[in-house]
Amino acid sequence: MFDTPPTTTHNTLPDTDHPATVHRRCRRRHRYAKLMRIPRPPNAFILYRKFKQKDVMAKYKDLTNAQVSKIVSMLWWKESEEVRFKWEKIADREKLRHMKEYPNYVYQPKKSNPRKTNNKKIKKNEQACRETTGRYSRSHVCCVT
Repeated sequence: MFDTPPTTTHNTLPDTDHPATVHRRCRRRHRYAKLMRIPRPPNAFILYRKFKQKDVMAKYKDLTNAQVSKIVSMLWWKESEEVRFKWEKIADREKLRHMKEYPNYVYQPKKSNPRKTNNKKIKKNEQACRETTGRYSRSHVCCVT
C-alpha cells in the first residue's frame, strides 16, 4: 500500500496518511517547537565562556567543546573576585534584558525519568545479590531495593 512515495499532481493533494508525509510533518513541528523555545538567561560563567572561547580556540587548535569548557573553567576559578563580580553584574543585566524580552518566561526543567536515575543503584544491588546468593530476582529478599 505505501511502497511508493506520496504523489501530487496539479489536481490532487498529497496522500496525508502516507508515512513519509506524516514523518515530514513531525519533523517540521519539531523544528518549529525548537525555534519557539525561549532560551534560559545566561549566567556569569556562560557569558565568560563565550568571551574566552575564541582566545582558547586560537591558542589551542583542534579542541573539542568539552576540552574548551575545562580550560575556561580553570581560567574562571583562577580569576580574581573583582573579575568574577564584573561578570556577575553583566549576567544580571542580561537577566533583566531577558525579563523584558520574555515577561512570561518561567524556567521549567524536564522531569527526569526515575528508572534512568535509579538504574545504577539497581545494577549495583543486582551485582551484590548475585555475589551473595549466586542468582538475582527482583522478588528475592536481598535483591529488593
